Amino acid sequence: MMNENDKAMLTLKRANQMKMNDLEHTLAMEGIGLEKVKVFSETEQRVALVNSQARQSIKVIQAEAIKSQAEQRAKKEGEKILADAKAYSAARFAEANAQQQALKLKADARLDSSKLKSQGVLAEADAENEQALNLDPKRKFEQRMKMNDSL
Repeated sequence: MMNENDKAMLTLKRANQMKMNDLEHTLAMEGIGLEKVKVFSETEQRVALVNSQARQSIKVIQAEAIKSQAEQRAKKEGEKILADAKAYSAARFAEANAQQQALKLKADARLDSSKLKSQGVLAEADAENEQALNLDPKRKFEQRMKMNDSL
């Protein structure tokens, strides 16, 4: 009986060993499946992270481009305003210079006119002075005659 018991025991041990091997195999397969799911999820996370970083980089680049365009627009606008201000200043300066020249010409003309008038007045005064000297004896004579008439 021992032999049969040994055979039965051996059969049970083999069956048990096969079940243990099946369980270990199933456990290994489940571990591999779990590792596969874990790797898949990590891969998806990394892909999602890379995609979000790419979108973020694109948005940063777009924002920098918009900023650069705004800076260029502002710079051009500032240059235009500065050019307009310079042109306005030059026009006002030219206008002021023209007015200054006109006023100077008028003043010079008035000065020349005044000089001529004063020369005329001086000539007239000289003429009157000479006439006064010529008329002085006549006046004295007339005064003496009137005094004689009154006497």
